[in-house]
Amino acid sequence: MHSSNAYTMLVQRIEEYKKRYFQNQLVKGSLFFIALLGSGYLFINTAEFIGRFNSVGRGILFFGFLLTILAGLYLLVIKPLMSLYGLNKPLSNDEAARQIGTFFPEVGDKLLNTLQLQRITSDQSDLLQASLNQRSEQLLINRFASAIQISRNKQFLKYAIPPLALILLILIVNPTFFTNSSTRLVNYNKEFVEEAPFKFLVLNKTMKTFRNEDFPLSVKLT
Repeated sequence: MHSSNAYTMLVQRIEEYKKRYFQNQLVKGSLFFIALLGSGYLFINTAEFIGRFNSVGRGILFFGFLLTILAGLYLLVIKPLMSLYGLNKPLSNDEAARQIGTFFPEVGDKLLNTLQLQRITSDQSDLLQASLNQRSEQLLINRFASAIQISRNKQFLKYAIPPLALILLILIVNPTFFTNSSTRLVNYNKEFVEEAPFKFLVLNKTMKTFRNEDFPLSVKLT
């Protein structure tokens, strides 16, 4: 294999690793974001349901939740997505080589040293080129991207599923738990009168009577 071809393929393997690295970050971050979103939504609604805060308290809960979610969305989802498509500061080849060395003991610092060697072979020294060629071919036996198993992120489902399952259960059993609390939180600047723990039921079959005559009104308290 020609030296330039061997080194080019080696760089391609590093690029494959970097792509898989950010894909893994995106999957992991998405699961943690779902867990954050579900847990945060449960927290603010439960807090409002129990505490029935005033406008200031509801505003703090609402905007605190909103800022937390926006920050989490950027750090856990948007940032790795931008890095995946090269819109953010990329992972350098040297840093990728260091990470790869931790996954493959047989590679160690050889990959990083090979990258450094390539940078000093601009004089096209036959000895250096031969060394670079030999190092590159030796390192090509490893598929660096295989070091990252995206499927291992299944372990983080234990953080994302419980809050979502609990939200679904509450929606089935008592949907007003969320609708009432969420309405007060979104409309944090409005005053809400707490509902009385009883109701008056009118028992009269008709509400009509003659003018100036007494009208007996029958009610029941529940």
